[in-house]
Amino acid sequence: MPMPIDLLICSDTHETAPGIGATPQSVCWLHAGDFYLNRDVATADDQADADYADTMGQLEGGEAYQWFKLAAMPTYTVRGNHDGDDAWGFFRMANDVTGKVVRLAPRLLLAGVGWYGRHYTDLPSNGDFTQACIAVGHAARRLKTSEDCLILLSHYPAYPPPVDRDAHDAFSPLRELAAEIGPMAIVQGHVHHWAGSQYEVSAGGRQVLVINPGPAGGILSVDVAAKSAAFRI
Repeated sequence: MPMPIDLLICSDTHETAPGIGATPQSVCWLHAGDFYLNRDVATADDQADADYADTMGQLEGGEAYQWFKLAAMPTYTVRGNHDGDDAWGFFRMANDVTGKVVRLAPRLLLAGVGWYGRHYTDLPSNGDFTQACIAVGHAARRLKTSEDCLILLSHYPAYPPPVDRDAHDAFSPLRELAAEIGPMAIVQGHVHHWAGSQYEVSAGGRQVLVINPGPAGGILSVDVAAKSAAFRI
């Protein structure tokens, strides 16, 4: 019988290292986007922005890069609205799973949805997720068996916390995708003041754990035999 495994999860680190460390049961990192800070260097109009622009493209570029370089385990990620300029090559070196479904471990799949515009200030509309959600839905139907568990990794929220149920920051195509593919857990980011929150929602006829880990991050423990997941800091 498969043993429970730990997934190290974080989001919105913005060029800092996550706060959580590895455990003996850890198998990979899941980063829900906004690895970069990425000010709009194309329109730098003061010395601070110009200095920042000079650092772009330096491969040995800071705490976040060093964390990733020394992580010693696979990292799976999706892009957020700050991640258009991959100056340090994070999205070339990590596994960018936007629009994909990949197998993390026996009986455990990961689906990814992300989006970025021309500048970090760009924000998506519901229509911007259409193609990625269609691709993920098709891939999940091909790969997922009745024995498989699935985690949805998305920079943008599918669900707001219950107290913010009408929040405009959550996106309906992601909720529809969750209902279609039936994840056991959703790891999402983007809304900083939701960081550290976890709650359950009903999607696709089952209860789904929704987590906004934030930059401090946490551990998602997955038991594929019991088809259960739990988050801890």
